[in-house]
Amino acid sequence: MPFAIVDVETTGLRPGWDRVVEIAIIHASGVAPWTVAFESLLKSERGAGPTEIHGINDDMLRDAPVVEDVAGPILESLRGRVVVAPNAAFDMRFMRAELARLRVDFVSPFVCSMELVAALNMATRLSLDELRVRFGLPSIGAHSALADAQAAAMLFVNALVVAHQSGLRRFSDLQQISAHFVASLALSTVSSVRTTSGYARRR
Repeated sequence: MPFAIVDVETTGLRPGWDRVVEIAIIHASGVAPWTVAFESLLKSERGAGPTEIHGINDDMLRDAPVVEDVAGPILESLRGRVVVAPNAAFDMRFMRAELARLRVDFVSPFVCSMELVAALNMATRLSLDELRVRFGLPSIGAHSALADAQAAAMLFVNALVVAHQSGLRRFSDLQQISAHFVASLALSTVSSVRTTSGYARRR
């Protein structure tokens, strides 16, 4: 099954208000070698956003394309592929918001590589930086879209090997085990919260 490992860097945390300023897409198919399909900075009216996090500044975006200029190559890079991302819900919300500006309704099956790693008991649910250390992944350029997509691709390939060894060979199996993990995480979070004087406080 073909996959598209995606990472985006943004000006903030609010899809539709904040904008994507960098995107990288890597193509992978099972455990075969992966290739970089698309990578670009993106100019936005919000400027670069938190440079201290992603390392992108306004000067770097001055000659970058706007999303309208590269929507075609982005969509072509995603066509017919399952989207994988280190924080899939976040990345997908921003991707959909960006494409919705162009009146494109982007819908794709997706899986979160970090949730999958945790669901397969390869590690606890850690940040991508912590998983880099845990699995000895390169940290050069961390928090750039390409470096994070490459780290996510490496994690995902490792997870596919573990999944196959566990008898999970279909994408629906990966979705199901990830969904069960997210549901159990949500239940454990809810059970750790109690209401006191009308306020929910975590123990």
